[in-house]
Amino acid sequence: MEVTKIDVSNNGNDLKASLKGKLITIEENNSLETFFKTFLDKGVKKFLINMSEVTHINSSGLGLIVKYFQKIKAVDGAIVFCYVQKDVNELFQMTRLNKKIKMFKTEEEAKEYLAEC
Repeated sequence: MEVTKIDVSNNGNDLKASLKGKLITIEENNSLETFFKTFLDKGVKKFLINMSEVTHINSSGLGLIVKYFQKIKAVDGAIVFCYVQKDVNELFQMTRLNKKIKMFKTEEEAKEYLAEC
């Protein structure tokens, strides 16, 4: 199963996306990769990703996140996650990705952080 749904709201250079599904294998991540590429090409620099309905991530999914974290950072942008599920959060902690990408318990906290970036 892949990311089955991406709900997007765009406000200039800020973008909020809510993901639903699993981040597994590169082939199944095409929709998410297209999402990131499309909005980076449009000049979006700040990404708030609601992970409340992401139930699983494997190494390929992590690789995709790292790839776009680096691309976003290269354009002086920011990416943050909110509502990260327990199992997914544990994976971020094991891989230390939580040290690179900011994660927040609520969307409001994530928005406040992005507003200061």
